[in-house]
Amino acid sequence: MIRNVRLHINGTRDSIESAKLVKRKLESNYFNVVDENYDLVMAIGGDGTFLKMVRDEDFNENIYYVGVNAGHLGFLQEARIDEIDKLIDEIKNEKYRVLDTDVQETLIKHADGETLLYSLNDVAISDTMHSKTFKADIYMHDGFLEMFAGTAIVLSTSLGSTAYSKSAGGCLVSPDFSTLQFSSVASNDSSAYRSLSNSVLESDKGYFKILPYNNNIVVCYDCEEANFREAEVIISRISDKKIKRLCFSHYSYAQRINEKFLQ
Repeated sequence: MIRNVRLHINGTRDSIESAKLVKRKLESNYFNVVDENYDLVMAIGGDGTFLKMVRDEDFNENIYYVGVNAGHLGFLQEARIDEIDKLIDEIKNEKYRVLDTDVQETLIKHADGETLLYSLNDVAISDTMHSKTFKADIYMHDGFLEMFAGTAIVLSTSLGSTAYSKSAGGCLVSPDFSTLQFSSVASNDSSAYRSLSNSVLESDKGYFKILPYNNNIVVCYDCEEANFREAEVIISRISDKKIKRLCFSHYSYAQRINEKFLQ
């Protein structure tokens, strides 16, 4: 049973004011709002707040995560602030659903060693000099897929298919499916370079391997960014980790897409 809740806020005025309201309502329903030994972490803000919350918790698999939208799109956020009473009632009476959510694991081998990055949504890879064409050989489960030349590539989880991958022309994938998706951004199609115009899906049993030609790269992952010198190989896969996202009992992926993108 969930009794102890930690609030994660993004520092904006809307988030701070919303957090005060949420705290009062939680405490009036006999929840403890604490900073340690908690069962649930609640993000008050937008999608970036949710992603930062999970990262700050080091992708802890032993607690629950939920979001209350005090930002803009809020695709990852389960409830609007005007739905907080309903959300608290479902938590209190254990009516909620739990979605086991994939965590992406990306290994980068570079001049200074190896770096392992974790993300919920996606990883985007480009040249450190953004004006320079990014070139790389792309492998899918050790089979050669293509030689890419363009602005960037995006490797996204099913959950992240609604984020950067969507903007890059990728398909939307229900989080019920455990997949990794490869999408390209502004590929250079010419007589010298031919890149796929479609995204490619890989199962959670496989991986994508990237061998960059121009070795100094920038990697953007869930609103974070890191530069790597003389990167030799990038391998991205679905990790064995999974986090537990809490959602309404009536959760519908189709309805979420309709509400966030079509209304």
